[in-house]
Amino acid sequence: MNIAIPREDTELVFRISLTSRQLADASYEINFFNRLSEAGILSDTTKPRIELAFQEALINALEHGNLELQSIWKENFEPDGKDRYSQLRAKRLQISDYSSRIVEIELSYVKQTLVISIHDQGRGFSYKKSDSKNEQSVKLHGRGFDIIYSVVDRVEFFDQGRGIRMIKSKLS
Repeated sequence: MNIAIPREDTELVFRISLTSRQLADASYEINFFNRLSEAGILSDTTKPRIELAFQEALINALEHGNLELQSIWKENFEPDGKDRYSQLRAKRLQISDYSSRIVEIELSYVKQTLVISIHDQGRGFSYKKSDSKNEQSVKLHGRGFDIIYSVVDRVEFFDQGRGIRMIKSKLS
């Protein structure tokens, strides 16, 4: 027998801290969004969009935050055909100063609001929302925040750009 969980009474919180190395090697799935879906809180159409926004923010925390990689390096190719970004990513994951940095993740669903917080130990950054309608700004990289803004209701940055908080109230 299935018992429906009332949406307004449901609270779910998940926290985890991972090193850059652990996050880069992660081959597991965080079932938080599945649990919300199974409870009837997160619709089948919204779930993959939320997961995509989460993945974009998580990759940013790892690569641009903790590993201090610059997107423009994806366009710089070495004579062997490999891009500078990928090469430096692999090297920095072997250097303790980068690989031991922590990414903190907190996912919560409280009072019918989903909050996704991700915090890294990088240098931080100053983010200005891009104008994706400007065709000259279209590049091979840098669309992660546009994806995030298109999915969630509100985005907040904290700790001098080391953290992002994504808030979504309309989950159906």
